[in-house]
Amino acid sequence: MRIRLDSGPSEIGSDFHAPTEIISAQTTAELSPALARLDKARHDGFWLAGYTSYELGYLFEPGLLPRLPAQRRLPLLQFGVYDQPRQTALATGTAELSQFTPLWAPAA
Repeated sequence: MRIRLDSGPSEIGSDFHAPTEIISAQTTAELSPALARLDKARHDGFWLAGYTSYELGYLFEPGLLPRLPAQRRLPLLQFGVYDQPRQTALATGTAELSQFTPLWAPAA
């Protein structure tokens, strides 16, 4: 898991790479233990970088919980635990976009 941010603690890019651990929750039963592990890692001085999925919001609203999709492509949350980020500036220069080529037919 590698995460690149365009700013960081020292106002330049932060590159999180080679996590010491990946904390993930795929199911509602895994969420509380995952949050506890994230808290412990943060308390122990580690850096956390990752994401929470849109569907995680279903767990925080009792009326939506029954509507949580059973089949999801992504975990509810996934974070890497890092010793520290590398501080590196983003590359500078010009950029351009070429002609887009769709990967599916309009009928799809």
